[in-house]
Amino acid sequence: RHALVDTTTTTTTMGTERPSHLKLQGFKPMKSALARAFNADDTTSACGVEGLAKAHPSRLGTLGTCAPSGLARAQQVFMAQKFLNVPAMPSYVKHEGGLVLDRVVANVGAGEWWTTLTCRVRAQRAWETPNAREGKAHRALLDPSMYALGGRFRTSVLDRVVVKAIGELGSVQGVTEAISSKFKAATKRGTVAVVEGDGAAVGAGNKTMDPTETRGRLSIQSKIPAHIVSMDISHNERHQMSEGYMDGPTSASVSVASRGRRALNYRIGARKWLSKDLPAFEPAPGGGLRKPPRKELQAGASFEQQFVLWRGRRRRKANSTQAQTGYTAMPQVPTLSIGGIYGAVARKSLDDDYSSGRSVDFQNFGSIAVHAQAGSFSRPLLDFTSINLRIDAAGVGGSSRPLDAENQKPMSLADRFITMDGRLKANPLSVTLSLGQQLIGPLRLRAEVRASGGEALNATRAGISAIKARKRLNEVTESVTKQLLSPEVIYGVDCALPPVLGSARVVAWYNVTRREGFAEMRLFDL
Repeated sequence: RHALVDTTTTTTTMGTERPSHLKLQGFKPMKSALARAFNADDTTSACGVEGLAKAHPSRLGTLGTCAPSGLARAQQVFMAQKFLNVPAMPSYVKHEGGLVLDRVVANVGAGEWWTTLTCRVRAQRAWETPNAREGKAHRALLDPSMYALGGRFRTSVLDRVVVKAIGELGSVQGVTEAISSKFKAATKRGTVAVVEGDGAAVGAGNKTMDPTETRGRLSIQSKIPAHIVSMDISHNERHQMSEGYMDGPTSASVSVASRGRRALNYRIGARKWLSKDLPAFEPAPGGGLRKPPRKELQAGASFEQQFVLWRGRRRRKANSTQAQTGYTAMPQVPTLSIGGIYGAVARKSLDDDYSSGRSVDFQNFGSIAVHAQAGSFSRPLLDFTSINLRIDAAGVGGSSRPLDAENQKPMSLADRFITMDGRLKANPLSVTLSLGQQLIGPLRLRAEVRASGGEALNATRAGISAIKARKRLNEVTESVTKQLLSPEVIYGVDCALPPVLGSARVVAWYNVTRREGFAEMRLFDL
């Protein structure tokens, strides 16, 4: 009888536990809002060999499943090769033919500096070529377009200065064709005049490397007390939009940002776009994109807060006062929490002839989330369940005065807050629902769904109506899914690795909407 009674829980109120900054794992996606407004927020993406893409400033919030790992992609792949004897880390990218395999082919240096070279093989595309169907797979693997390369470099300069570089080559074919054309030009240099005289193109059929196939970033960071100084040069980096990806223009930027565990964060910076033809790239008021100014100054701040409404106790061993050990390095306890963040960014154009927007523009953002967690993740079956509901909002506009009360449409208190009393145009709301469930042992299932605020509201109403009508579960599900016209859906699993249970995990996820899947290793990501 005593063996069955091995749990005790106590409740705490909001008044007994002081509010703090956002430190709960489920609230971490909100913390990147300020960096995203400065075009400095990274997210995990299977499209890149190095596993990274920038979150476009127009995106409202990021998905927790795709949050960047504490390990570089090259380090993850190398650790899997060395310690787990995994020959290559798989990913799935629809526009690259399906299954791709990543392997570190060079790893040089250690300690203060290191560099890696990672090779990607488009395995499924090669398998589906006519050569492979005819039993000549080796010919398909000789095609340089089946390969991509990614490189990383990191070194420490002085005591607090770090230099980091990331580069990607989307296809080796461009390099081989460039080398081949130069070799042919050198061997036929004596006959160039004759060939040109006959009206033939010397380099006909030889393609030059597409500039969008090369991407890179050079970063210099220095940590000073309570701040971090960054200088970045970005070239054609992939930006994740609400739908698909967009290649970003070449730019140079410098910024100073606060760091550390704090509720109030701020950032100031300057940027210059270096691309000759600058496309529509930054968020426009009311939605869409517009051209950014060539030179600009930015300054912004955000305030975040977390409240623990209720917290339970860890499960204890039978007939003992000691707590049970679980599958994570940090103890998991039942929790009910609420957190939020609000911030604003001002942008000053330094162009003399900027016509796409105002010389001074403002952008604000706000998010609120509720996180509920049950179980202590210590039993072998169904001992961990988490639910996280988050609402993201943002507004963009200029330094205009609010409309008169006679001309202004009625707005709720939340709309007045996010639009600064009508000064800004609000972007559509975004609602994200995240679920986590232990299956067996250290294996957990994760799912995330993101939809616009209007779709989420209609889906909720349809679900409630179906439940009131006492419809079957499949009919309730069908009523809800009909209202979600363009949701972003992600499924994933994670599993702690022995013998360091909870400290290192293997994570795999598949984005149904973007049709990309990813497998990675994470450290201390609970």
